[in-house]
Amino acid sequence: MAVPAALPWTAALADAVRSKDPDAALRAGLAAVDAKAPAVEIARAAAVAYAETVDISGGAQYRGLVGLSSGVRLSRHLAPRLQALPVLRGISLAATDPKLPPSERRRRVRVTGEISHLTRSFEYAVRAGAFADAISIFSGLLTEGKERVMAGDILFRVAAEDMVDGGQKLVYAVKAWQLASALGWRSGDLVMAPAVARVATGIQDPAAYKTLMAVWGREKVDIAAIGGNAGGAEGADRDAILTALRSPTVEECAKGVILALKRGVALDALAHVVVREAALRVAAAGEYDLPAIGGLVFADAARWVLRFSKTETRVLPVLQACLVLRGQAPRPTEVRAPPMGARDIETLVYQVCRDGPGGNLGHNMVLADAAVDEATGYPSAVKEGLGALARAVAQSPHDERPWAALEARFPQPTSS
Repeated sequence: MAVPAALPWTAALADAVRSKDPDAALRAGLAAVDAKAPAVEIARAAAVAYAETVDISGGAQYRGLVGLSSGVRLSRHLAPRLQALPVLRGISLAATDPKLPPSERRRRVRVTGEISHLTRSFEYAVRAGAFADAISIFSGLLTEGKERVMAGDILFRVAAEDMVDGGQKLVYAVKAWQLASALGWRSGDLVMAPAVARVATGIQDPAAYKTLMAVWGREKVDIAAIGGNAGGAEGADRDAILTALRSPTVEECAKGVILALKRGVALDALAHVVVREAALRVAAAGEYDLPAIGGLVFADAARWVLRFSKTETRVLPVLQACLVLRGQAPRPTEVRAPPMGARDIETLVYQVCRDGPGGNLGHNMVLADAAVDEATGYPSAVKEGLGALARAVAQSPHDERPWAALEARFPQPTSS
């Protein structure tokens, strides 16, 4: 079957993303909007161009990756006339990240073989820091146009073992997977490549993982058995978990949380407590607090993995999230997050999109994605994340220079 010809706006958008010029990328994105292109197709063209050319060697922040992923996901919660707005903001971020020269543009290379052998080879490549091999092996684990859960399981497990930069590896892996999924897994291996490369830089900070495994072994907990826990995290159990999150040592925190699971607390109930505590810490911050925001984003990613995976090790990211919070200053006990609900989501996302790449746009977009996901994506919703988002946006320095070009196209939504 013949491949459809690319539409005229796609080449201009791809070139603009590769150019490292966010203003040109915005103009190209607006041209795609004017051509009546769906927001998801605009994101697809930008994501492929970004994945082909982003520099994966220097340890730079992948603002474009999280921006495009968050933008596509946030667009689903907006009225049709606004859906392209967060995608365009993600495109601006994608244009600002460092790029490879044209001669080094990334090509799709796939290693094929039996899947269990590929997963072992991928894990070895990650631990050896062989990111080029890891990318090609991981590509072999994926199927074009389909989600391959086993590939996600191994990626998220090895990412969660390494808490370098506050768990950034897991966040990138989850955001890349969510982006590839939103795009229907067309060129999914290419879209995933930057995150796979970041994960495959060797295990740099395994201390938290080793502590968890040591405590787990001493307490003789059956990992498979706790997957069937159905208990809530209320009353004494909730207090015990919160006490663990304020423990003076990593070991005490790990033990307190693992003992809660041993008593029958369900994994999602634990995740709910952790996410809510992370959200309240952002809401209680006296200034724009990147570590606190990072803690909430990581906790949301951990809860997402818990829902995605069926393996025994899916609990690992949630336990890591507990240790992340333990390392932060606890929130004041009297903090009250402003009450917010689903009606506020569109207004909050709009306020996030008023910012440009020269401000905290990347951090606020991934925070918005986490807050909205927690408020709408789970039966046990965490609405406090929306208040945390409002607080962070109010505290954040802004770059409104590019906003004029967008405001006329995307008028502010009327409040309910």
